[in-house]
Amino acid sequence: MKLSLRGLGLSGLIALAACGGGGGNNNVIEGDDDDEVVDPNGGLTAPAPWSNVSFTVQDVEVKSPSQPAGRGGKLVRDAAGTLYYTYFRAGPTVAACDIAIFGGERAPSVAMDVIVAVKTAGASSFAIEQVPLASVPADRNQSFVSNPLGLDATFDTNGRLVVTMAAGGPGQFTCASSDLVVATRTGAGAYSFGVPVTSSDACCSDDTTPPISLELCGPNASQGACRSGFDVGGWSAVVRRESGALAVSYSDSHFVTDEDGQKSTDYELWQSVGGVSGIRPWSGFGRWAVLREYQGALITAFSKNPTGAGAYVLKQQVDGSWTGEDQSFGATVGERVALEIAPNGTIGLAYYALKDNSDRTIDDLYLCESTDGGVSFPTCSRPETATLIAGANPSLAYDSQSRPVMSYYYCGSNGCPNDGLRVAWRDNTGKWWKYNIANIANNRSGFYTSLVLDPTTDEPIIAFQDLTRGAAMVAYGNF
Repeated sequence: MKLSLRGLGLSGLIALAACGGGGGNNNVIEGDDDDEVVDPNGGLTAPAPWSNVSFTVQDVEVKSPSQPAGRGGKLVRDAAGTLYYTYFRAGPTVAACDIAIFGGERAPSVAMDVIVAVKTAGASSFAIEQVPLASVPADRNQSFVSNPLGLDATFDTNGRLVVTMAAGGPGQFTCASSDLVVATRTGAGAYSFGVPVTSSDACCSDDTTPPISLELCGPNASQGACRSGFDVGGWSAVVRRESGALAVSYSDSHFVTDEDGQKSTDYELWQSVGGVSGIRPWSGFGRWAVLREYQGALITAFSKNPTGAGAYVLKQQVDGSWTGEDQSFGATVGERVALEIAPNGTIGLAYYALKDNSDRTIDDLYLCESTDGGVSFPTCSRPETATLIAGANPSLAYDSQSRPVMSYYYCGSNGCPNDGLRVAWRDNTGKWWKYNIANIANNRSGFYTSLVLDPTTDEPIIAFQDLTRGAAMVAYGNF
């Protein structure tokens, strides 16, 4: 089986790859060319605590390959040790939302449910909750998500789960999920909803007293075109700020059918205290976004629509402006960009490079790190430089000693015979140690990985999707 990821929402092809990146900045690359599928560590033993690591795997929800669970999953852990695994689950087709195909029949659509799987500390299994999207107070609200453009999760100051996504009512298309929806879990199976942004008017306005300065909305802020967008909330990323306020970055699309390279897409910010402002208006940016806070300043990483060009890192300044640049050598980046902050203040940027800036297929996993607060990322390492797909859907965390741990999809050798989930840990000498999990012959597994570490033991917990069985799954590392 030669696996193509295009049908999975991951742009790119499986092909023989050249290992390396083109120019574009001054990052130093350190490579690791170990590509053994059976034993990725070549018979060597990692230092403690990974010297005796073992993994167990648990089904969270099993559906079917045609209507799978586990798409776009996000795993978070609260202070009490409860795990919350939020993901899209394919539901029934909705005839009214079928998409017309030029010269052919209508293609059936699939409505998406949003699921929160909850496992309390000491419990043996997850309790499955379907987020009641029918209760979202949006204009012409729909009880499903038709455009699963990412979701994210965090906790509010009361320790309650908060999930953000594009949902609500239709926008430019009949069944588009076009509102930024913030769902707060108020109890078992119970949720309250906010819809803070429903159209471009939140950022761009012709009013004499616009919600923010027009400069932050971009040069088209006073034009009717800027105010005509109704599809907001895509690729939302959420963080709880040190002040306790919530901050959510999201995409705002205008006229996406104009085939202009989606430059008519804004990347914007909503805050529960402060309202809406622009990050990169009218830019086409905001794909695969992640949002964090570092020493009181917001920092975000993202790519560009529609192809995933670049892995940009921007930091908000005191005056509200955002500064930064592409940190990916001009690469084309696959779904999911990871940005995390280590206990020692190091900021890590992880991304999966499909192609370099010369359009060569490379299929490499990168981790670039900053020690100056996200201004520059001068050193990058490649835990994977396999000949085929290695590193898709990456997730990143740092252990208590500020050593990076990454989870990602791994293809393996010719034809992806044993594809699945892989985890990599970098020791104090800079060497990467890699571990295969749920690698089953001819089984399409290991997608949409999301990683957390136990704050006491540093043991990894990874959520992922097994597409062959249509399952949402979790793997537990034990030292």
